[in-house]
Amino acid sequence: MKSVFETMKDQMMKKIEVTEDELEAFKIAMQMEKEGMAFYKKSLAESKKEKERALLERLIREEQQHYDLFSNTYEFLSDTGNWFMWDERGIVEGG
Repeated sequence: MKSVFETMKDQMMKKIEVTEDELEAFKIAMQMEKEGMAFYKKSLAESKKEKERALLERLIREEQQHYDLFSNTYEFLSDTGNWFMWDERGIVEGG
């Protein structure tokens, strides 16, 4: 199993060349999503209308999904080996 993930990682890394600019772009995107969530949460706290509250709650969930996607991609690009270990649940065999 370990060799399968190693082969997949090697093949993926041949297709992807990461630069500091790309990683920085993901950091900026994640920060923007955090700011969006903070804005919607503040608005939600001040909101009294049920429809308005429902919309803001939906927007908060969507911003969180965007953040999670950017964060996952950032982790993959910046540390592919650990990403495969934790996100893809690689099997570690001791021996």
